[in-house]
Amino acid sequence: KVLYFISRSIKENLIDRGIQDRITVINSGLKGFERQNILRDCDMSYRVAQEGIQFLIPYMTKRIFNASIDDFHKCVRTGLIKFDGFSESFRKVLEPLEPGSFVVVLEGYEKDIVKKMFVVMWRCRGVAMNCLVAKVEMEAIIAKLRALGYVGKESRELDILNSGDQDKHEEGECMD
Repeated sequence: KVLYFISRSIKENLIDRGIQDRITVINSGLKGFERQNILRDCDMSYRVAQEGIQFLIPYMTKRIFNASIDDFHKCVRTGLIKFDGFSESFRKVLEPLEPGSFVVVLEGYEKDIVKKMFVVMWRCRGVAMNCLVAKVEMEAIIAKLRALGYVGKESRELDILNSGDQDKHEEGECMD
């Protein structure tokens, strides 16, 4: 059902020595792929898992797309995400995709695996997609975007409402 990425030392010191025959190994690595149960509109048996994405990115050559910071921020949300909210250039990349998993990378961070600015998405039927990232990790990614100085429109509106001082903030202005 699940394929895990394990380090060489785990393989050599535990798996190769047969430790799994003597104890029950619950988890020994990071999830790289998960079996995809809904196959009616998809040829893929497995989907990429967010948990191990930083180890898969260097080997991915297909279904990986760069996104501007605005488009990347729009990807990091729960529920169905319609294509019409994205920039025209990003929509042109998404629309011809067949249903299945793919990865969105923040422009400028394609080779920066340590910062992990990648999100695993699922291309749905029609013109929509879902983010396959746990809510806790979504919050961490949004915090990283804020640390980079980016505050999305939704966040600015929430900050303005929370401050109660709407007159001082012009629409489209980033707040610190």
